[in-house]
Amino acid sequence: MKCKLVLPVEDCECKISSTMKGFCSKCMCPVCLNFDCANNTRSWVRCDVCSHCCHTACGLELIFIKSGPSLKGAAGTTEVQFHCMGCGHASEMFGYVKDV
Repeated sequence: MKCKLVLPVEDCECKISSTMKGFCSKCMCPVCLNFDCANNTRSWVRCDVCSHCCHTACGLELIFIKSGPSLKGAAGTTEVQFHCMGCGHASEMFGYVKDV
């Protein structure tokens, strides 16, 4: 394991870690299943709730990154969100998009 994390990941009950033997939420993309230890870069997006990440390109390709109802803005407004395939939570991406 590139990140040296002991598998299985402890205390993770999401549908990714609980069904994929050998999956590492620290350095594997749940979409393409490739290892990548550069997970603190803009090439990754991370869930605000369960902290699972996926490559930005994979998230865009499979529509896990899309417009959704604003989580913090006025009713009826939309924003770009990452919809986590592990827990289903929608994380707003304003800070991510602003920094890119």
